[in-house]
Amino acid sequence: MKVSRKIAVFGSLVLAIAGLLLGLRSYEKHLAEQKGLLQLANEARAKAEQSDVPAEFELGRMYYFGSGLPKDYGEAIRWFRKAADQEYPKAEFNLGQMYHQGEGVIKDYAEARRWLQKAADQG
Repeated sequence: MKVSRKIAVFGSLVLAIAGLLLGLRSYEKHLAEQKGLLQLANEARAKAEQSDVPAEFELGRMYYFGSGLPKDYGEAIRWFRKAADQEYPKAEFNLGQMYHQGEGVIKDYAEARRWLQKAADQG
C-alpha cells in the first residue's frame, strides 16, 4: 500500500508540474501576442496621426475590441469618425452600429441610419 500511495503522490506531482509548465507557456504566448498587438497599435497611431484613413479605422477597431489597447468606446468613436469624415465605408458602418447600440454615445437611431446609409451608398 505504501508503494501505491507513493506512486500516486508522485504521479500527482508530475501532473501538477506539467500543468504549471503548460500554464506558464500559455501566459508567455499571451504576453508575446499582447506585445505584438501593442506594437501594431503604436504603428496604427503613428499613421493615424498623419491622417492615414485606414490606420484611423484600424485604431478605432483596436479601441472598440480592446485589441492591444484598453477597450474604449469613446476613443473608438473618435477614430471611426475621423475615417468616416473622409468617406471610409467601414468606419461609417461601425459608427452607425455604435449609434444604433448606444456604445460610447447616446443611442440615436437617426444618426445610426445616416451613417449606415452613407456606408451602404458606397457599396
